[in-house]
Amino acid sequence: MYIDRFITFTQNNSKMKISYNWLKDYVGFNLEVNEVSNILTSVGLEVEGLYDRFASFDHLVIGKVIECEQHPNADKLKLTKVDIGTGIKTIVCGAPNIVNDVFVVVVNVGESLIDEKGKVFKINKTKIRGEYSEGMICSEEEIGLGSNNDGVIIIEDKSIKIGSLARDYFNIQKDFCFEIGLTPNRTDALGHIGVAKDLYAYLMTHIGKGHDKFIFSKPSVHLFKPIESDFKVNVDILRPDLCPLYIGVCINNITISESPNWLKNRLISIGLKPINNIVDVTNYVLHETGNPLHAFDYNKISSNKLFVDTAKKNEYFTTIDGNKIKLHPEDLVIYDSEKIVCLAGVMGGLNSAVSTDTKSIFLECAYFAPSSIRRTSKRHGVMSDSSYRFERGVDFNNCIYAIKRATLLIQQICKDARCSNQIICDAELLNSKEVSFSFKACNKILGHNIDKNTVLNILNYLDFEILSSTNDTCILKVPTYRVDVSREIDVIEEILRIYGYNNIELSNRISFKPSFKKDTKYDFKQ
Repeated sequence: MYIDRFITFTQNNSKMKISYNWLKDYVGFNLEVNEVSNILTSVGLEVEGLYDRFASFDHLVIGKVIECEQHPNADKLKLTKVDIGTGIKTIVCGAPNIVNDVFVVVVNVGESLIDEKGKVFKINKTKIRGEYSEGMICSEEEIGLGSNNDGVIIIEDKSIKIGSLARDYFNIQKDFCFEIGLTPNRTDALGHIGVAKDLYAYLMTHIGKGHDKFIFSKPSVHLFKPIESDFKVNVDILRPDLCPLYIGVCINNITISESPNWLKNRLISIGLKPINNIVDVTNYVLHETGNPLHAFDYNKISSNKLFVDTAKKNEYFTTIDGNKIKLHPEDLVIYDSEKIVCLAGVMGGLNSAVSTDTKSIFLECAYFAPSSIRRTSKRHGVMSDSSYRFERGVDFNNCIYAIKRATLLIQQICKDARCSNQIICDAELLNSKEVSFSFKACNKILGHNIDKNTVLNILNYLDFEILSSTNDTCILKVPTYRVDVSREIDVIEEILRIYGYNNIELSNRISFKPSFKKDTKYDFKQ
């Protein structure tokens, strides 16, 4: 059975969803959620929305169906009596899987459900086909725990206490979601680690004051240990100008299953619906690092060989969501010896997708030319979380970390999983940028003197490396995740947003030099 799904574009209107709890994985802080919101806005990551992602779980309870009968006035409805610990409730339910003597999740009259967009749906006592309903028995989708809406949640654990909170059973931690309105240049903030980096820089500058009060750390990948094996895929890059970096690793002995609760909860916290353990890991790492990944079913790759090249004239490709599109000769694609398996950087193919029968995968992490992905995405009207990042520029220097991180998570979830030695195809076309910076020029442009050590600390927190320096100037190596920084004025803006716009004093005077030309005529009309 095919279970992979096309992941629709979730960052609607350039809004990035960031989890409060997720941020704390990388920066140790103990701040109120509103304080974090204000800090993010002050450094240029404007928080346009903030809501309690799991507010519904404060009152969702576990109930037991003690009676289930056919609704007297509706063929497709059941009339149930549910013990919720504090009493028996009559609830009308239309789920096909509702039966007697099962444990379910119930929301009572007067309480509310809150969806992934923060929309509130209040439960009232209503009459349905002549019978009163005193609550609602919930499905996965209705409480945000998954995409299944074919029936209500049936809890198999018979030892569970009636009336206990569903939050405790599903191990849900209270979390808040920041909805950040990103400007197009801030591609580094398209992942939780990038946002955490800005938060860390601000905290160290204004609260830590240069001391190690706060620590920024990424999850370690030092346990990544591939084994030498013939189990591999050979990759041939025929257009290195459009794909200068391609990394892949084969992982076998996997079992496609439901993800563990911690992984599902993280995805749910930012409005994503869990699908299966492999797809969920790739989505998790994408939203953690900002680097897209794609998993192919290894056994669906003919001859264990992949090529990266532009499409041929009049070729067609069936996307992972079943749409057949006619390719353009400039579209970058990935194909094996028989077929196209991926529209590079945009969407995978139905013919190589992960399914319940998948036992081995080939995991890809690459850097594709932004202009190429942008044109392909717009040409076909296809946008995904991956294309949104690729067309703006991902951090090529982080691809190896991202694929190691994903591999280790898969091995953590699938205990018998083994990975082969990774394949790295590097065209050596990608290099870090260098920028000349003057402390004097910085202070002149800002109209405010910032202590040199403060400037150096901010640059250090933001991962700018000083290659050489004099008393006033220095040559900076720009971190590869800051694709938008290429000039001195860009560096000055970085310093200013962390130092704080509000810390620049307003002048009492405005100085200007008027210009005058003899042949200038002014016509003042009402």
